[in-house]
Amino acid sequence: MDPVTAGLQFGKAALQIADDLFTSDEERSEAEQKMLLAKLRAAMEPDQAQVAAYIAEMRSGHRGWRHQLGIILSLAVGMHFVAFPLITVLAQLFGYTAALPDLDIEQLWPLLLGMLGLGGLRSYDLRNGSRK
Repeated sequence: MDPVTAGLQFGKAALQIADDLFTSDEERSEAEQKMLLAKLRAAMEPDQAQVAAYIAEMRSGHRGWRHQLGIILSLAVGMHFVAFPLITVLAQLFGYTAALPDLDIEQLWPLLLGMLGLGGLRSYDLRNGSRK
């Protein structure tokens, strides 16, 4: 072991002994509680900022891009799965052929699932504590 590492280890051990001798259990407990409280407050700051942004957005009366994107995606999915099949069936009943556009619904699914929060990565990060 080199002298620098040995000196650092000796100093750390000496400080630990001095800390144990001159710090009471109550002081140590109080310091740990203060440190835990500071960590909790720091962890809550991003969430509080997000809540403040949501409140400001709701008070402004402007619904924002999420609402507009949700309407667009809902209409596209509704057209693809409800309106187009219904129009096709009705046209066939009356002897017509309906030439409807083919929506590329595969490109919409990632957007829709992201809007609904079904990606799962955020929940996984929150559960495992790897969120920054």
